[in-house]
Amino acid sequence: MKDYITKYLYNDSYMKKFLSDTQYMGIDKETPSFFRADDVTILPTKKDPNLFWGRGGAITNEGKFIEASRVGDAFGGYYDFEKEKVPFYRETVIYIPVIPNHWGHFLLDCLCRFWFINDDKYKDYRIAFCGYNWSNNQVEGNYLELLHLMGIDDSRLIYIKEPCSFACVLIPEPTLGYTIANSSYRNIIDTIIANVYKSEIIKNLQPYEKIYFSRAHFWRSSIREVGEKEIENQFAINGFKILSPEQLNVHEQIFYINNAKIMACTNGTLPHNSIFRGKHDFELIILAKTPIINPPQFVIDDLFDINSVYIDSFRKIMNYYAPTYGEDPFWLSDNNNLENFFLDRGYIFEKKGKITYFAVTCKQFFRFEYLLARKKLSKNKYLKVLRNIICRGCKN
Repeated sequence: MKDYITKYLYNDSYMKKFLSDTQYMGIDKETPSFFRADDVTILPTKKDPNLFWGRGGAITNEGKFIEASRVGDAFGGYYDFEKEKVPFYRETVIYIPVIPNHWGHFLLDCLCRFWFINDDKYKDYRIAFCGYNWSNNQVEGNYLELLHLMGIDDSRLIYIKEPCSFACVLIPEPTLGYTIANSSYRNIIDTIIANVYKSEIIKNLQPYEKIYFSRAHFWRSSIREVGEKEIENQFAINGFKILSPEQLNVHEQIFYINNAKIMACTNGTLPHNSIFRGKHDFELIILAKTPIINPPQFVIDDLFDINSVYIDSFRKIMNYYAPTYGEDPFWLSDNNNLENFFLDRGYIFEKKGKITYFAVTCKQFFRFEYLLARKKLSKNKYLKVLRNIICRGCKN
């Protein structure tokens, strides 16, 4: 693991504990392999309250779940199905356990299994996968474009929507995770970047040395976060190009990251995009929304030789902070930690006058309290029942 600067954190105990307890053993250079099984049934995703993405995955002819098709504690597991109605395909397929409609997990849990793309031996194999949270039961948008950039066309993709059996299934082992990193993952990324530069889409794009990836204009941010706009403004004053990734296609995103020397963003999914960094020196400024650690980024930093600087950019209110990066709301702030970082770098930090500061803080406070109350109410089971009754009544 790299050494990290902790002077811009409220408290470095979270990071120190993670770095001392991690089971990450460094970069593995061994060639990854497939788990092979004959006469396999693949079950599509099925909701399960105990699994984030649900049950599903590969099942042997004897009805035993194949552990190689499990994805951590998020996906995988047997459920009953009508075996006699399952179609059988006399072919060998490569099986990617699940492709979720979540960019960060797509980069980490899905992309890491495509290390076979540069091996001509597998170029004609079809690729089966279970999906999660796709509105039209098909992978689309930047997700599909990224698959295309790996040289995979639509005709090779099999979205498992009903149980299907295959003569043989090859399950590629992951090359990136909370505790693993294999050099083969870099080869996947190199292939993607090389194909981006072959595209006409980027020919008129202008590179920027300093970029800030913002969530402030993302619709979901308005119901999850408060205060990023003020942070964004501080970076804009210092020459950072403000980019909203949801407004960019995947070619543009990769081009801007690959050409930048400094990238700043809030913690969560956004820092994982640093896998597309260029070969030059590259620094990643990560604005923490909570003191809780985001483990995969430390592995990415090591695998891609990224210099990351963490800045606690959340406002402490009655010692409350979001318990994970998946649980909002977050109250972000251009606080003293950010100011100290800017001053150490020779950047400009624009201080607000007392009246302006008070007005902005009050506005953010009431917005944050509203989001916090909204979150608590959404978890109330009685209110959920009442909401469902009202919704059914409206439909009738």
